[in-house]
Amino acid sequence: MMPVYNGQQTLPLAISSLLYQTYPYWKCYIVNDGSTDGTKNYLNSLNDDRFVVIHFEKNRGRPYARQAALDAAEGKYLAFLDADDFYHPTKLQLQVNYLEINKNISLVGTGVGSYKNVYDGLLSVRATISKQNISHSIGDRFYVVHGSCFLILDLAKKIKYNTKLKHAQDTDFLTKYLKDRKYSNIDKVLYYYSEFQSVTLSKIIRTYYYDFLQKKTNLNKVTLSVKSIIIFAKVIYTLLIYLVFGMNTVLKRRGRAINEFELMEFKKCLHLLKKI
Repeated sequence: MMPVYNGQQTLPLAISSLLYQTYPYWKCYIVNDGSTDGTKNYLNSLNDDRFVVIHFEKNRGRPYARQAALDAAEGKYLAFLDADDFYHPTKLQLQVNYLEINKNISLVGTGVGSYKNVYDGLLSVRATISKQNISHSIGDRFYVVHGSCFLILDLAKKIKYNTKLKHAQDTDFLTKYLKDRKYSNIDKVLYYYSEFQSVTLSKIIRTYYYDFLQKKTNLNKVTLSVKSIIIFAKVIYTLLIYLVFGMNTVLKRRGRAINEFELMEFKKCLHLLKKI
């Protein structure tokens, strides 16, 4: 699924990364959430039956767009791709293979490479990509990044996106989907995330808040008090890092340093996608 709002400038890269997938048996359900730029015209120009485009006349918000895509989707598995991100060419193939072999796993994620401008290269890597066969319960920490996730469509269709949430509806969805199920990560960077362009300080702090609300109903009073102190400390620490070192440092600390192979793969992808 791909929700998009005013994505005319970034859509070509995202679309190109789908067209260059080594696994060709996919459909992409794109929901144009009332864009006011050239997004509608661009999407209408796509000449490939694997793209299914849904246009909203007015902007309704990301949870509505995601739900519309989920309702329309057909197939065995479900993947996510935001309109300002892109895939490594082998992403879908590796994830299909993983779930076909590991029948006890309900979701498989990947490493995520974060960037600001594609010409500046990768800046960090997100996700704990060594974690395997993790049993998940409500309130547990996630070791996956939403965009990289690949899951079973029939199970996903039993879950609804919470349209009342302006933020963190993806976290809410995955929490419900993974309840009492297992997930894993493929130990490779296969999703490229425009984190340094799209994530703000306020968004990070809201993430802490929604993480707290998610766990709140499952904690006793003592644990809840400890958790509140930890969340407050994280907010203060993040604000101090931001004030002293700036936003790029805040974002880099959410991941780890990249290595030469990951940077080389990023550049190879861009070359293949004809962006450099």
